[in-house]
Amino acid sequence: MKKSIFTIFLLWCIISAPALYASDSYIVGIGDYEYYPHQSHSEKGYTGFSRDVLDMFAQKKEINLKYKILPLNRVHMEYFTDKTIDFIFPDNSIWDTDKKNGITVYYSKPVVQYTDGVMVLSENKGKGLRYLKKLGTLRGFTPFDYLNLINSGQIQLRENSKFIPLLQQVLLKRIDGAYIEISVARYNLHEKLKTHGALLFDPDLPHTTDYYYLSSIKHPDIIKKFNDFLRTEQDAVNRLKKKYKVGAMNLEELSSQQIDKTLSNRKRITE
Repeated sequence: MKKSIFTIFLLWCIISAPALYASDSYIVGIGDYEYYPHQSHSEKGYTGFSRDVLDMFAQKKEINLKYKILPLNRVHMEYFTDKTIDFIFPDNSIWDTDKKNGITVYYSKPVVQYTDGVMVLSENKGKGLRYLKKLGTLRGFTPFDYLNLINSGQIQLRENSKFIPLLQQVLLKRIDGAYIEISVARYNLHEKLKTHGALLFDPDLPHTTDYYYLSSIKHPDIIKKFNDFLRTEQDAVNRLKKKYKVGAMNLEELSSQQIDKTLSNRKRITE
């Protein structure tokens, strides 16, 4: 009798296991650039705010996310052409518009705010564009706010492959400012260079404030689930923003009109 019960139980486990443990698996494409506290990849793996918020979403919605870290051009190829990547994070509808022609891309609600702006020496804050002659940026990133000035020759563009040398060039007065995401700049200044307050974000210079989104071509249903997660877990996501010091980028220095404008012209999945 006991053997029969055990056999029935064993058969039930075999039959039920796929239903209990099966989980839809999706691949998230991640650019291989260092952008901590938003994201980082090292011997510790993929870390930062982005990883934590995506992991939390996967746990809450009981789905399996796999992270594929590649050079950004490879991410785009596998996402837009090969269709082997299911999601990109972070993404934004104003990025890589040439690759999105004729393709419907679904965007989530805003995940976290970012500000791309110019870090200058504290004594040079507020001096304006006339002072800005040499502008540095990370290689591969386009300083859209300054393209006309660069193309006209009014500003010289200097590129660097890493954040620390880029910021050091400003500290050494070899360039007048570094165009960089502000929370990334602050992290590297405070935690790596230990130069708190030496460089400051100058809100009087041209800058872009916008949001990072999760995007997908193939899975608008998962984007809906992600939107639901952002709504129901807002407090938990805000705690992650506070932990990593991202998102709250000196809102008092930016007009509400500037911030509200970033929410327009987005194609999102809404409830």
